[in-house]
Amino acid sequence: MTNIQSSTDINRLITGIWLPQFAERTQGEYSRHLTTFFNHFQGLKITEYNTPMLQEYADLYPASINGVKSLFTFLKNTGVLRFNPAHPVKIRGLNAEVAEIRQQKHDLNFLTSTQIDSLLASVLGYKERYKGQVYRDYAMFRLMLATGLRVNEACSLKWWAVRVHQRSSKDGQHKSVGRIKVSKTTGKGGKSREIDFSLETLNILLELRGDSAEMDYVFNSRKGGKIDTSQVRRNLKKYLKAAGFDKVSIDSISCHTLRHTFATEMLKNGADIRQVQKALGHSSTQTTDRYLHDERITDTSKFLQY
Repeated sequence: MTNIQSSTDINRLITGIWLPQFAERTQGEYSRHLTTFFNHFQGLKITEYNTPMLQEYADLYPASINGVKSLFTFLKNTGVLRFNPAHPVKIRGLNAEVAEIRQQKHDLNFLTSTQIDSLLASVLGYKERYKGQVYRDYAMFRLMLATGLRVNEACSLKWWAVRVHQRSSKDGQHKSVGRIKVSKTTGKGGKSREIDFSLETLNILLELRGDSAEMDYVFNSRKGGKIDTSQVRRNLKKYLKAAGFDKVSIDSISCHTLRHTFATEMLKNGADIRQVQKALGHSSTQTTDRYLHDERITDTSKFLQY
């Protein structure tokens, strides 16, 4: 057995060898899985885990266990562990979407209209050396709030998928709106979808384009090319802190919170559950049902104008 047991050595193996073997999207998912896992078992050495405790964890966090099982398999194959305690662990009787629901129920949150305004104002007002990045982040977070895009979908968005769309009403009137298409290769589960949003947000988005070609990414890093999802997550935390959110709130708010906010606001303001299902790209309304809150029947104002 390889004599690697310290947390520092394990972290080097994870970040230097294990994670890089996966696609970028999977790296992000597995990183979140491990953050949840190690926060749950604080202080344990990697050799102190056993199958019963891992099965109990899988029952509590079923959507996070795949990344954990993959890591333990890697540690066994590289000689760090004599045996793999995660090998017998199973997600008992749950499909992937139900597992996702169970994991997210305990931390499902969303932003109020006041919090949204505070966040967006803090982005625009942030004192950043590279002002172009600030405007990029403002456009990106606004678009995510307007469309419910996952962070990897926003990072992968290209200009060919951004359009002006003429929407027809029942009285024969036409209204110009923005429309984005999430392709099968970008959307979760290989599903494509189209989402409409306000013309105002589209115009903000188009300010970023310049002379970019159709196949160029909408949101670029400072060095050029596609912005990384981890950078977007760090930026969000930075702006939340600048907006005066307390530490507990900052820790609990993620890019997925913007997606939750989009869905919750639609339902609060009268949207049909299947409309929200289609916009979010869920294959089942069972996944979308977790956004149903009591607020749905107390607020009949219009959808958020983003």
